Amino acid sequence: SAEVFGPRLQQKLVELRKCGTLTLELRPRRQDGSLIDSLVTLRLLNLQGREHILAVWNDITRQKTIERELARRDAILTAVANLSLLFLKCSQWTEAMDEALGQLGAAARVSRAYLFESHVDDDGRPQCSLRFEWCAKEAEPQIANVHEQGFDWQAHGLLHWYGALSRGEPVVARQTTCSAAERRLLESLGLRSVL
Repeated sequence: SAEVFGPRLQQKLVELRKCGTLTLELRPRRQDGSLIDSLVTLRLLNLQGREHILAVWNDITRQKTIERELARRDAILTAVANLSLLFLKCSQWTEAMDEALGQLGAAARVSRAYLFESHVDDDGRPQCSLRFEWCAKEAEPQIANVHEQGFDWQAHGLLHWYGALSRGEPVVARQTTCSAAERRLLESLGLRSVL
């Protein structure tokens, strides 16, 4: 009977009794703690004078993951379009960088967004220095970190990153799949991944 269920489930049982069929989207946890997106269709059956509920449970995790990724992509594209207008309003692009990184970081749902400047040291070795930074509330700012200024790509074993970035290619690194040199950098900054 409905009395043994919580208020939310009691409400759904009232709806089910009224309509005969009810479809719900749920996100219960698996035993490993991960979430599973589910579409549950309930149908009320009366068999030999007793009330029964037929439940059909569909795993829609993949579909929901795709929907969330498309929404994230759209948010990033919207932020980029907004940034175009933002930069047009400024006499110097540097005036808008804090807001620009904030919009991009929030749209991408990341903890940090940076702009590094590429340069060479006195010996001609490629380096970069952190010039602008946006951090989510839970992230610790790194812009005052002296290690982020005059970062020597070669000394850190990351000359391949410099090469990729110089060619206009993205750099992607995850702590779980990256090289030892990349892992050292990510760990020193408290990052799990870089794009």
